[in-house]
Amino acid sequence: MTVTQAPDVTDKVTNQTIRRTANALVDDGVFPRSDLEDVEQELRLALVEQAPNFNPDKARWSTFVRHVVKTAAISLRRRQKAQRRQGCREVPSLNVLLKDPREMGQLTELGATVSEEEFRTGVGQDFISHTEQIDLSLDVESVLASLPEGLRDICERLKYQTPTEVRRELGISRTTMNRRMDALREHFRKTDIGECA
Repeated sequence: MTVTQAPDVTDKVTNQTIRRTANALVDDGVFPRSDLEDVEQELRLALVEQAPNFNPDKARWSTFVRHVVKTAAISLRRRQKAQRRQGCREVPSLNVLLKDPREMGQLTELGATVSEEEFRTGVGQDFISHTEQIDLSLDVESVLASLPEGLRDICERLKYQTPTEVRRELGISRTTMNRRMDALREHFRKTDIGECA
């Protein structure tokens, strides 16, 4: 049967194709039986969204339906597998109480046992210990002290202002500011700080 007008997404062939595909996803264990109607709805929605792309000169309606429903089923299968993988990595609440070996078995919230380093690493941030922060701060201060007066002033201002704000406040041209910024970079590059940064 060739469809010449807007396709009917509720015709017999469409309903059978959607029902068979949804049942196959349930029978394969991708979805529980209780989700059967939801799976059918997802497949029908995909077909409704793709129906405007149907061209009767290229394929029959039944062929188009099978192709769209099969593609949607593959997407549903992949999405369900991804959700299952993420579910395996579920993290318990940080408010859960557990025995802390550091506190002689006292009950402690899980969050209190997570170090700052573990936390920052877990959220993808670099971790700098307090000792390293103090060392870095002292190193920066020593480099600042060795800067010529004009560069030191610019460097101090850059702690709290953008280069454009500093340039405007000092009344210097963009070219002059760029030269001074290059001189600052070069000065820091020659130190251990420049090698670490």
